[in-house]
Amino acid sequence: MRQGPPVSFLRAGAVSGALLVAAAMTGSPARARDAVPCRDQEGFWCLYGKPDLQDGGGLIGTNNGDTDLKMDGDWTFFNDRTRSVSNRSGSYLGLYDDIDFKGLMACLPPSSTLNGIGAGVSSLRIHPTSSAACGKPASAGRPKPKPKKTRPVEAPSAQNTDIPADRPKKSEEPVDPSPSLALPSLDAMPKLPKAPPVNASADEPADGSGGVPWGVVGAVGGTVATLLALGAGGWAWGRRRTTAVPAPRTSTDPGAAGRVHSALLLLAVDCEQAGRDVPKVRAVTIDDTEVTLHLAGADEAAPQPWRVAPGGRRWRLLVSDIDELTDDVQPDAPYPLLAGLRPGMWVNLAAYPGPIALVGGRKAARRAALGMARRLRDDPWHWTVRVRTVGFPPEASIEPEAGAELGRVVFIDDGMEVPGKIPPGSAVVSVGRPERAGTIWPVRRDGTVVPPADLLAKDAEPPDAEAPGPAPAGRR
Repeated sequence: MRQGPPVSFLRAGAVSGALLVAAAMTGSPARARDAVPCRDQEGFWCLYGKPDLQDGGGLIGTNNGDTDLKMDGDWTFFNDRTRSVSNRSGSYLGLYDDIDFKGLMACLPPSSTLNGIGAGVSSLRIHPTSSAACGKPASAGRPKPKPKKTRPVEAPSAQNTDIPADRPKKSEEPVDPSPSLALPSLDAMPKLPKAPPVNASADEPADGSGGVPWGVVGAVGGTVATLLALGAGGWAWGRRRTTAVPAPRTSTDPGAAGRVHSALLLLAVDCEQAGRDVPKVRAVTIDDTEVTLHLAGADEAAPQPWRVAPGGRRWRLLVSDIDELTDDVQPDAPYPLLAGLRPGMWVNLAAYPGPIALVGGRKAARRAALGMARRLRDDPWHWTVRVRTVGFPPEASIEPEAGAELGRVVFIDDGMEVPGKIPPGSAVVSVGRPERAGTIWPVRRDGTVVPPADLLAKDAEPPDAEAPGPAPAGRR
């Protein structure tokens, strides 16, 4: 399949737009500046995890630009609004209280703004040296301040009386670094791009044109039109790629999860009575008429009343054949790590090589991971699963009942460390592509996961056959 060419251009256009927005921002709010006044000689704001926090708290990266990460105790909210930031994880900023990270997280260029950072945010630390914090060569001493260019003061006139006389002044005195903060190695950290200087001159040109740079206006207009055209083309290309293969029919009935749970408990009982283990299942789907097990390999030995589809890769059970178990029969859930991709479709996370990478737009992939974690919390088998989240709001985590844990899954946000080895009965789902991803699932722009290819495959064609004979005795 040919790959669409507009993706790199769209990303380049988005980055260019972000840089233009960052260059247009000047200084930081007075309240934030008063709360954390430490800046280096060139105006960089450098953020650290404070080394003496309780409960292992620290500053981390997150790509969630819409959610406040609530802290416990005396800690306050840190609203994730620093969208022009350049940091080590390539994400936005946020706080999290369950990670043992004590080093540098980000350096903000002088043109960045800090919104909503109050004095009560105990896990912010500003380091005043860009040479140590921002990966720049160390200097022998503090650089001498450059002389500022000044303009002659003119008497107020009708043309300039609306210009404000008092502008916020930037702090010029750097603060000594904290001796208690150990800096990590920053050799691999890229240098931060500096915003282009802004010409504040308001003098009119001599030709009386009014100072309107029509050439620049035309260039900017052409660039915007080009980016819009690329965006429209990329959107159309994305629609063609993501809607090419239909997914299996699924049920949107709110009671579908309960019927699937009952069917899987019956499967455990049926297999035990048949003297066999439950099959290796990759996914489960349900529609209005039947429950379908999507197997990892061909298996023709289905117990009654399950029916084997041609090819042996799917077992089916009519919804009308789902019976209630008696109180004296309480089997364990055979597939505790079933996570919902969409209504009526669950994938067995333990059946896919890990870690599982959700690849796509950061915001969409993060929404997909949170959706899977929350659906695990709501499904009937959740009491046997331990769900941990790293870099996400803690409300997405769940604890199993005492002594009932059958599996565990960890959802890890973008930019966080992902374990390479995953013990049996466990699963790791990562936002973004880690170094050793075992399975990659694309995510659409709306945050839905593209179903794995084996769920989209059709049943094998039955062999050319003779007329069907009578059904075996005892088959329902």
